Amino acid sequence: MNRFIRADKLFFLVFFVLFFAGVCFAESGNPFGVKLNGDELTFQQRLQSIKDLGAKFIRPADITVEGWPNNDKDAEDFGRFGYKLILTVESNVKVGDATSSLVKIDDYKKAIREIVKKHKPELLVIENEEDNSAYHKETTAGYFQELTAACSVAHEEGFKCANGGLSSNMLALLVWDNYYNLGDYTRADSFLRRAFAPWQMQELKTIKGRIRIQPVIERGKEFIGGYKNSGIDYVNFHWYIPDAEAFQEAVGFLENETGLTAVTNEIGMIDSNLSVFKQLLSASLDLELPYVVWLSVEGTDTQTFQDKGGFLLALGRILKSFIQENFTSSN
Repeated sequence: MNRFIRADKLFFLVFFVLFFAGVCFAESGNPFGVKLNGDELTFQQRLQSIKDLGAKFIRPADITVEGWPNNDKDAEDFGRFGYKLILTVESNVKVGDATSSLVKIDDYKKAIREIVKKHKPELLVIENEEDNSAYHKETTAGYFQELTAACSVAHEEGFKCANGGLSSNMLALLVWDNYYNLGDYTRADSFLRRAFAPWQMQELKTIKGRIRIQPVIERGKEFIGGYKNSGIDYVNFHWYIPDAEAFQEAVGFLENETGLTAVTNEIGMIDSNLSVFKQLLSASLDLELPYVVWLSVEGTDTQTFQDKGGFLLALGRILKSFIQENFTSSN
């Protein structure tokens, strides 16, 4: 037997040990995860960025039932390094670039069972922004048939599940509409100024604009009502509005209306306002959200935490410091 280990193998062994130790170092209360770009960064660069950040959860590339079982390499690779997966699974019926619910629900349930048994996700997420036709084309009834089926399988296998993530714009509309319908026009106007773009504000301030947007709001209410009886463990939402107060109001509304604890498997910064970013991080802890997954993907409208070489930028350094200050100070 060779007593010497090749230098490249030794390097990988040391990297793995140190990397895994870094994962275990964070305390269990850390709710933060990330979704990093798999196109611009190598897998090793993403691993290093995640270790540097101190993130606990990973949202790997989404798995589609259509490609199963040959499209889960990203989830498989991250799982090997001990990371807990916030795993999104989409259906296998394509409508353009979006997905629709399955016709053969039994085949769908079989695939879901195989996926959760293999990857053992911390949280199974069904579809991506179910209210957004750019990603999911289906009636609300069709979506809830899919969601209920997936959650029933997940629970049978001992795993938690959530909806795909109510989009940021839809959630903001629902919060504003709730204030307006309660007759709390002061809070409705304040939320409108902080959560919407100028052109959206003008639209919602007019009677004609409110009439035009009402069908969208009503569809959002269908989702809110459906979440209660769908079997989900958490109500999932996405957030891209750079206002921490609006963020807290949205979470409060969502939890109050559904009776469920809110989580977000996709939150991102549309600008590099460091002060707002710090406020959103603090708000996440104040709200005691169990899972907060930050999006850092090159080529989107959001800011990234690292450059194309995998080195942390300003937002990434702030997240790293925040996690260290709140979850590793006692170690």
